[in-house]
Amino acid sequence: AGGRLGGRGGSDVHHEQGVEPTILNVGNPTTFIFSRERTPTAILEALKAGHVSISYAPSAERIDFEADADGDQRFETIIGDNIDGTGQTIRFRIEIVGFRAGSTYTVTVLKDGATFQSWRVNSPEQQFEDTPAAGERAYYRVEVRGAVPDSPAEFAFVYGDFIAMTNPIYVSFP
Repeated sequence: AGGRLGGRGGSDVHHEQGVEPTILNVGNPTTFIFSRERTPTAILEALKAGHVSISYAPSAERIDFEADADGDQRFETIIGDNIDGTGQTIRFRIEIVGFRAGSTYTVTVLKDGATFQSWRVNSPEQQFEDTPAAGERAYYRVEVRGAVPDSPAEFAFVYGDFIAMTNPIYVSFP
């Protein structure tokens, strides 16, 4: 329907003993908010704008996802923002913040909900390009998978290999 829906992670735990706090720790998953300043107003504005990425734990890697829509080599568009699509080539940059040396990750870019590109990486930064047709709506988001060492081994089934995801960068949305 053309809506711009932003995701966020939430955690909940009701007991301090037993198995529940081992699996469902407060902060698992963790929402990272990209706000202009550390004030309640700015944080709520950023949440509303979708300037959010989500990781499986507070100490886990997170994803910075940006776009350069005007070709000036500056990535001025961030997660949750909208690009006026005029048929131009858009360069995207993905950075795995908290990259663990020696780790291998699978980075998947989804365009309009389907896999656009996916590759295994062993470095923290990746870039890709796309050229959506002028006025054509599109959205791009990123998922990162790999080892989840901050999850207790006996509960790896809860997280699987999911590390982090982003909200979309939109093209030609109102």
